[in-house]
Amino acid sequence: MPVDTHVWTIACREFDHTLRECASLTPAVYSRVGELFRQRYGTHAGWAHSLLFAAELPQFSHYLPVELQEELKRNAIAEREQKKRYILYTYKYEYE
Repeated sequence: MPVDTHVWTIACREFDHTLRECASLTPAVYSRVGELFRQRYGTHAGWAHSLLFAAELPQFSHYLPVELQEELKRNAIAEREQKKRYILYTYKYEYE
């Protein structure tokens, strides 16, 4: 099952919040994300991966229930804020 940063973000949010502590998508993280999908969805892990990925794309989100669309928007805002905090934290301790 292919894992990219979007699928990693889904896995962090939905399955294992500790994955957020990882700085990058290493082979171990890649393996863990695949394992989480297989544990949750079994033989349908690849299909679930595709559906969850596509559901977050703007051109498909209108097919989702309004409540889920709103939740995805809130998640996107929270993820952007988390990235900002990480960048500021990294800058503060590496360059000061």
